[in-house]
Amino acid sequence: MDLPGLVGQPVRFEPHRADIGQRNRAAQVGLQRPVPSYAGGGVAARAREREAAALLRKAQAELDGARRQAQAQARQSWAAVQQGLARTRALEAAVQASG
Repeated sequence: MDLPGLVGQPVRFEPHRADIGQRNRAAQVGLQRPVPSYAGGGVAARAREREAAALLRKAQAELDGARRQAQAQARQSWAAVQQGLARTRALEAAVQASG
């Protein structure tokens, strides 16, 4: 902590009734402590960072869900194609057998 001291020179000489003939010397000592009045937006930045991290986690979860759904649909579609091919082959075999 930086605490620069300020020492003032004698402020005034005032004779008092009891102190006649004596000099009074007054001095001032001050300490200053630098206190930032603005933290550079650190608090707001941390709040935005937490919000962004939460949004990123949410987006990643949604992406993972969309990938799983697309994979399931692709498997179902492939199974449907395989069933269609098997049916076509069976029908072709039936036509050849009858004809």
